[in-house]
Amino acid sequence: MGEAGAALQGYNAALLEGLAELRARRDELSERIREEEAERGRLQARLGALSQRLARTNESLAGHLAARSELDRSIAETEAAYGKPMSCRTPSPSTAFFHGHRRQDPTNFYWRLSLRGTCLHLFSDHLMISTSL
Repeated sequence: MGEAGAALQGYNAALLEGLAELRARRDELSERIREEEAERGRLQARLGALSQRLARTNESLAGHLAARSELDRSIAETEAAYGKPMSCRTPSPSTAFFHGHRRQDPTNFYWRLSLRGTCLHLFSDHLMISTSL
């Protein structure tokens, strides 16, 4: 039985060595899993922040597009009513000043239109009309 016992011990040693290799591979795999879970958490946090940033940018863009559309409409109406704009000279001392409503637009704008001797100065919050003497 000596040979059988020696063979059994050899198989037992091989089995223990194989188990040790499997445990080592499992430990390496567990470490990779921890690293990838941490990376997934970081990416999910970035994704959430980027989603919020995208939502804010979309809201801002929608507001700017609406403001531009309103300006395009105002310009088209003004040009249709008074003819094609020409260059404007410096306002004369006889300047009439009219207040208009302030648009909900974060940017300030300024337009000058010359219309047959009358110069319109359109600011973001008021309109100024000057006439040539």
